[in-house]
Amino acid sequence: AWTNNGTFTPANGTVTLNGGSANVNNGSGSFNNLTIDSTGTKTIITNRLDVNVRLTMTAGTLDLGSGFVGGSAHTVDGTVFPSVDINIGTLKLSTSELKVTSATGGVDIAASSSAKIDMTANSTADPDLDVEGNFIVNTGAQSGILDMTGSSASIDVAGSWTCNGTFNIGSSTVTLSGATKNITTSGSSNFKNLRIIGTYTAQNALDIDGNMTI
Repeated sequence: AWTNNGTFTPANGTVTLNGGSANVNNGSGSFNNLTIDSTGTKTIITNRLDVNVRLTMTAGTLDLGSGFVGGSAHTVDGTVFPSVDINIGTLKLSTSELKVTSATGGVDIAASSSAKIDMTANSTADPDLDVEGNFIVNTGAQSGILDMTGSSASIDVAGSWTCNGTFNIGSSTVTLSGATKNITTSGSSNFKNLRIIGTYTAQNALDIDGNMTI
């Protein structure tokens, strides 16, 4: 477990959480870089997660816990893409919200069936995942996964949207709010509900199962 009941000064360092399942409570402090390289699940409790530069997943699961929404939402503030880098492992948002705050940061899910954002139980905040930069789900020999099965959760992206991997759309809503950005998709059922309040160019045909709002 990681418990900070005092003063933790992250400076320019990286904290790597490995080992098995455990709770994470960094008090009122922040991490500079945080890497999850675990054999189990690390669960955020009591205090929100605040990462100054980059959150990286290389193994295991990071569960963002319950009830961290609005002013208590988790934040990743890095200005270099990707500020949320999912190589291997699962980032789980059940009843909490994550804000990726920089327009030059963003989210990248690697081309691996073991790289996933899991929002299957999330329907609380709006948006549940708020990304000021680009959002990319990659594909190759395998595909990264954005899983919103059975979920009415929402994602707001102010950068470009690229999803060539697997997107289990559920009853989700994706809002694209940037200026002079792109939408790139592949496969079927690109979106359940799509809301565009910015200016976007579709790089290929879109498949929308639900509603499209412009």
